Parts: sequence; C-alpha cells; structure tokens
Amino acid sequence: MPCQSGLYTAARNENTNYVPAHTLVNGRLTWRNPGGELDVSLEVANLMDKYYRLTVFDQTSGQGAVAEQPGRAREWASNVTKRFYVPPRLLESGAETLGKLPAGHVGVFRRPTRNCAERSG
Repeated sequence: MPCQSGLYTAARNENTNYVPAHTLVNGRLTWRNPGGELDVSLEVANLMDKYYRLTVFDQTSGQGAVAEQPGRAREWASNVTKRFYVPPRLLESGAETLGKLPAGHVGVFRRPTRNCAERSG
C-alpha cells in the first residue's frame, strides 16, 4: 500500500498549500497454468478510487487562486504472458538469429490486453 504523509508546498504553512496524507490500495491476481508457460493477470491501482492531491500551487497572495494536481483515478489492466521454450539444439544451430541465448532459455512475450482508467462520480 503506497502512502504519503501530509505536507505543505510553500514556505508559509497555510491551509491553501497543504496536501493531506493519503493511502492507496493496489492489488494484482495472477493465474499460472500447470505447465508454467501461460500467465493471466488482473491488476487494479487505487482500488477504492480515492481522490487525492499530488501537489498544490498556492497563488492566493498574488492572483487569488490555488492550482492543484489530482492523483490518478482507479485504473485496471489485464495481462497475458506466454513463455516459449527454445530447444537447445536450435540455439546451437542458429545462435546468431536468436541473439546468442543460453541453452534452455525461456523467451517471454507480453501483450497487455486491456488498460482502462475510470473516475466514478
């Protein structure tokens, strides 16, 4: 769980330049098939969809405004990872084309299947 303690963003500690503390809940579940060559994962960042500020730019003394940067909303993604076994005999015969991988190397191909951000509210 990532967390950030409260902090002031200017030399004068005012309510207008205070970024409150926050804690986020992230999670990831991964299933791997019995052969070990396929993984399917689902992950969520900011599971509770908490609104939080990353920083505040206090301009109240000059322009009478406060600008803030909100943190990222809830995001979820799924991943599928397929591992391909490269037999040692192929490595010995065509090491140049395979990048001179060590014998028994397992190649990994990753392709994100979905990555969405949503804000409820």
